Amino acid sequence: MMSRVVLLLGLTWTLLCPPVLATIDDAEAMNLCGMQRMFSQCIAKLCLALS
Repeated sequence: MMSRVVLLLGLTWTLLCPPVLATIDDAEAMNLCGMQRMFSQCIAKLCLALS
C-alpha cells in the first residue's frame, strides 16, 4: 500500500512539476546561450594556450 502511494506521488511530481519549474522567457534563454558560448570560447582559448 505504501509503495503505491510513493509511486503515485513520484509519477505526479515527475509529470507535473518540471514543466512548471522549467519555464524561462526569451531574454533568459538568450542570456544563458551567451554565457555558454563565452564559457566554451574561454575553454578553447585555454586549451590553445596550454598546447
